[in-house]
Amino acid sequence: MFLIIIEAVTAADNIMITQILYDPMNSEAGGEAVELFNPTSSAIDISGWLLATETSSTDATLPANTIVGSGNYFLVTDAGWSVSKDDVSWPESDYEEIMTLTNTDAGIALINGTNTIDSVGWGTALNIGAGLYEGIPHGGSSAGESLVRVKNGSIYVDTNNNLNDFTAATPNFHNSSFGNAGQSNSEIIVMAMVEGSFPVINSFTILTDDDSNSAGIQINPVPKQNKTVEMETVVTHYSGNDYVSSVAITVDGINFDMVKQSELNSTSSLYNAEFNMSYYDSAGNYAVDLIVTDNGNFSVNSSKSFEYSSLIAMELDTNSLQFSAMPGMSSELIGDNDLANTNLTIQNTGNSALDMELSGTNLTTSNDVIEVSNIQYTFNGDYNNSLAGTLSYSKQAKQLGMDAASVMPLSFKLNVPTATAPGNYTGTITLIAVKS
Repeated sequence: MFLIIIEAVTAADNIMITQILYDPMNSEAGGEAVELFNPTSSAIDISGWLLATETSSTDATLPANTIVGSGNYFLVTDAGWSVSKDDVSWPESDYEEIMTLTNTDAGIALINGTNTIDSVGWGTALNIGAGLYEGIPHGGSSAGESLVRVKNGSIYVDTNNNLNDFTAATPNFHNSSFGNAGQSNSEIIVMAMVEGSFPVINSFTILTDDDSNSAGIQINPVPKQNKTVEMETVVTHYSGNDYVSSVAITVDGINFDMVKQSELNSTSSLYNAEFNMSYYDSAGNYAVDLIVTDNGNFSVNSSKSFEYSSLIAMELDTNSLQFSAMPGMSSELIGDNDLANTNLTIQNTGNSALDMELSGTNLTTSNDVIEVSNIQYTFNGDYNNSLAGTLSYSKQAKQLGMDAASVMPLSFKLNVPTATAPGNYTGTITLIAVKS
C-alpha cells in the first residue's frame, strides 16, 4: 500500500488539450476545432501561444489579452466555424483562424515560446513530426468523431501518453463561457491509498554496437547476410512480476515480443529480444519503441534509436573472361540478369544504390600486346550510349543507380587488331562499386 502520486489521477500544471476534431463530417475548411482547458487553481495568460501541426509550426496564433481562468475552457476553431461546424448546437468559437489538421499520421502541439505545453498525435509515430505527440500516439478517430481526453471521475487524465489519455468519441465542445454563470467554486484536496502502480522501465539498452567509439549506436550491415540486433530491458512492477502482461518493441513498424530471461527479484525482471536487419535494408536512423503493458492495460513506453550504416557491396557471378577471335575480328561476351549462368551479371549486395567505376590493363603475351582500348563494355547491350564505353588505364565512372538487391548485365567486346600475333593474352579488368 502506498500514497499514489502519479499523473494518471492528477491534473496537469498548465493548459492542456482536451479535445481535437480533425476530421469533421461536413467540411474540412471551417469544421475543425481544438479545445483547451486550464486545470490549475490560477488564471493563465495564453496570449501569443501557438498551435503547431504537421502543416505549419504556426498554424494558429492565439490573440493578445487571452486569459483562461481556473477551471475554464478556450475553444479554437477553423475560420468559418459558425457556418461549417457539424452540429449547429455546438458552442461558438472563442477564436477562429484558418488552420489545417491532417487526418492521418499527424498531431498538434500547444507551444509557449520555446516550450511545448501539451501535444496530441494520432496514427503511426514514425510518420508524425517531432514534438507533435506524447508517448505513443492514439490510433485515431473516425470521421465526425473527436479525440477526447479521458477523465478519472471529474479530473482529466494526463500520463503524457496519448494512447492512454485519449479516446475517440462524439464531440462535446466547451468554450470560455461554459459553467461561468452564477458559479461558486470550492476545492477539496483528496488523497487516496491505492494498491498497485504503473509498470516502470528501469533500463532499456541496445546491446549491439559496431562502433563503440562514436556517439550513439552504429550497426554495420554484412553483405548477403542478416545482421542480428540484440537489446534488453529491466522492468519493475510493484504488484509483482506476474502483473506485467507484455513487453514488446516496434522497429520500423514491425512488432517483436521481448522474452523474460530472469527475475531479478519479486518485482523486477530482465527481458531480451533479437531481431534481424537484412543487408539490403535502407541505411539511416531507425527508432525502436518499447511498450510495457500490465494486466490492468496500463502501459509505459521508452524509445531508442540506432544508425544502420551504408553498405556498398557487389558480387559478380564470374571472375574470369575468355575471348576467342581471329586477327581483324571481334569476340563478345554478353552479360545477362541470371546469376545462375556464367554470363557476366552484377548484383548489388549492399543497402545503398550504387554506381560503377571501370578500368583495365593491356592484354599481353610474351611477344605482343593488345591495347586495352580494344576492349569495349556496356551495361545494357548497346555500345553507343551513356552506359557504354571503352576501357582504359584510368577509371571511368558510370551512373547506374542500381538499387539494393538488384542485378544488371555487363557485356564486353574485344576487337583484335589485324596484325596481332597468335597466342594466349592475359590482362585484368577492375570494377569498383561506389555509392550513387
